[in-house]
Amino acid sequence: MRNIGIGKASVLVRNFRIADRLPTTNVRWVPNVRWVPNVRWVPNVRWVPNVRWVPNVRWVIVSLLFAFAQFRMILLILGAAYRNSIDAALGVVQGQPHWRVFQSRVLSPWIIKGLSILTGGFPLAHIFFVIAMTALAGWLMLSLTDRCFGRRAAWGAFFLFHLLFCLLLAPPWLYAWDHASIILFTLFTYFVLTGKDWRWFAVLFSVAIFNRESGLYIALWMIADPLVKAVLDRARPQWAMLVAGLVCFGSGLVLLNMLRDLLLVKEVGPALFNMPEMAGRNFQNNFVMNVNFIKNFFENINFYFNMLIPCLMICILCLSFILSVRDFRRYFSLALVQVASVVSILVFGVISETRVLLESIPFLAMGIWVLFPEAEKGTSRTNRRRPFPLVKSAGFTDSADSMDRTVS
Repeated sequence: MRNIGIGKASVLVRNFRIADRLPTTNVRWVPNVRWVPNVRWVPNVRWVPNVRWVPNVRWVIVSLLFAFAQFRMILLILGAAYRNSIDAALGVVQGQPHWRVFQSRVLSPWIIKGLSILTGGFPLAHIFFVIAMTALAGWLMLSLTDRCFGRRAAWGAFFLFHLLFCLLLAPPWLYAWDHASIILFTLFTYFVLTGKDWRWFAVLFSVAIFNRESGLYIALWMIADPLVKAVLDRARPQWAMLVAGLVCFGSGLVLLNMLRDLLLVKEVGPALFNMPEMAGRNFQNNFVMNVNFIKNFFENINFYFNMLIPCLMICILCLSFILSVRDFRRYFSLALVQVASVVSILVFGVISETRVLLESIPFLAMGIWVLFPEAEKGTSRTNRRRPFPLVKSAGFTDSADSMDRTVS
């Protein structure tokens, strides 16, 4: 140590050089290796939009657009008569339906009643209900058909659904429960095609029976399918499905009559339409009238092309027969339900009200793709092209099973 005097101050300086004590570059300023971005900091492949929900967003948008277009067609075709459909739904809520048989169809009218709390009025709620049901039906047609037969078949079923919907529009009636029937029977057709458990059909029946008495067709299938398979396999039937079907069918008949007896206040149709002979009836035999309608369709051909309606019924029967021939064990019960539906329309329905065929649209739109086995092989979920292809860079590998990232 030595003293260096600077004025009155003195500074102690060490004997060794300051350069040896203090390095020229501070180590703390050198970036540490641990500061280099880790591989885990690189965005994971999971952040890329999932290939399942990306098409679904497009499907929702397209379904909504078509639903608005269909509602415009409804207003153009029905015109002022659309108000009658609103009154029919409101009459069920008030216990004053047009006909006694309508009183058990409480599902759709009461949903509209619930929507009216938000919209502030029953007519506006009815409009929202129709648009929402049409959009939901289109989306289900796309999604469920895609699961069964692939992307191309899904779009084919979607456009066929809207084509048949337009074809079956006719004044003066289009009831709220007609829209819900399309959705319910779309689910029913999908359950049959995919071989769902009896619980699925029981839950679907418990909803459909409150919408319309055609929900009994679901119970009919639950009874027929295990019996047909038991006969073909020479084995005992699936008791769970069979018993559930019998319970659903019996309880459905009791429930329909109970709803009509308990909720009916007044049947306004006989006085409103000057048809007193129809008072108190559930159904009427209209077979002769419908046969005359069909004959008139072909005898008086015009640019309304009314002959397409009986031709559509023939298509339902033909598709039922072809599916039964193709796979009797799997599709005969479904074909039997469709034949029973056509027969009941001929006997109890009114062919001039083409809306009665709306619930057969899912069978035609989805069932026809069973005839094209290449549709199921064409676009399976594992072989679809990714809408967002991965960019392969240094240090990344792409695997079909997992997207693992490694650092080379």
